[in-house]
Amino acid sequence: MGNTVGSLQTFNYSFQCKVKNMICLFKKKKKNIIPTTLIMNLALHNMTIKSTINQGDALPSEGGSFSQIEYGVVVGTLFGDGCLVKRGNSIRLKIDHSIKQSSFVWWKHRALSRLCTTTQPPKVTTDKKGFQNLEFYTTSGTYLKPFQDAFYKLEANGRYKKLLTRELLEGLPLNPYILAVLFMDDGSVRNDCFSAKLAFHGFTKEEQELFVSIYLKRWGIKGTVASHTLKSGLHYINLSAATFGKFIQIIEPIVREIPEMEYKLNELRKPRND
Repeated sequence: MGNTVGSLQTFNYSFQCKVKNMICLFKKKKKNIIPTTLIMNLALHNMTIKSTINQGDALPSEGGSFSQIEYGVVVGTLFGDGCLVKRGNSIRLKIDHSIKQSSFVWWKHRALSRLCTTTQPPKVTTDKKGFQNLEFYTTSGTYLKPFQDAFYKLEANGRYKKLLTRELLEGLPLNPYILAVLFMDDGSVRNDCFSAKLAFHGFTKEEQELFVSIYLKRWGIKGTVASHTLKSGLHYINLSAATFGKFIQIIEPIVREIPEMEYKLNELRKPRND
């Protein structure tokens, strides 16, 4: 599937049909309870996404559309280091990176500028270990609730935990900004071949395997889940060298918008055709 507006609209229509068929199936089987994951993902993927936003278009917080860039940056950030902060019925996205990645933070802020109309620009903070970061928040509101419902689960202790589900990964559009932002967040190039790793430490091994077998597969990208260290119990995703070139083709135009991130394209180990 391409990344044009028409493709996204076709995808959204197909997804709605799929959901309606599943709901009808549940009704025929006389099941009164429709899975909540089905409902929450319908809300997420039923959002209107536009490749370009015109001046005067309503903000997402006012019921307007997300641009392709806004949607991709939000989802890619949630796959990576970003988190949603909930207070009452209002939700906002927090973006926080090392001061060394300040260009990346400012790029995200520009991409999400329509979602930051009532908030401060990125500011420098110092964490408990003395490291400096650059952070900003989007405007609070209910417009991010579909993302909250799709990415988070309320646990018994009253806290929300980020998670990946099959429904989410099967339903997400093939938006190149999702892959590009995720890779710039958590990707690292290998020094022994033309390939890379995704540090998916925030998700379980099983969730990472779902990401590989569903979302990456839909892109035609191969990967495997490997152990970081036995002691840590953490895992990461190895992007296969066989399809890493295709992965780079998808994200390269976006990564090159941030010169400080171009090293992640691993050009020194790119196979030559001559």
